[in-house]
Amino acid sequence: MADPSGSQWIDFDPLTPDAASGHALVPATQTIPLPPEDGKIHLDDSLCHRVQIRAVVEKWSDGKFSQFTVLSYSFRPAEHFADHITFLNVAPDFPGNFWISRPAMSNPA
Repeated sequence: MADPSGSQWIDFDPLTPDAASGHALVPATQTIPLPPEDGKIHLDDSLCHRVQIRAVVEKWSDGKFSQFTVLSYSFRPAEHFADHITFLNVAPDFPGNFWISRPAMSNPA
């Protein structure tokens, strides 16, 4: 990490117990400028953390199990640090007495 100081960038390692500007535990081997215009990180995926969210439907029919992906979304968390990301699945025809038929489970309602 680097700390801006005037027209220079000073090495800084916030993970050391004595974190101080000008001191880095390991020297940087590469620096990459990030343009602030669009909030995107224009780097190869091999240099960034990426999260993939998938919703997979499982089905038992005619004595056979099958599954298929109904949603697949991939994103870089660093580009969404101020966003709330929510996935909600609602089954419109879910039986109202479902929890009653399973005594080992408690009704969440």
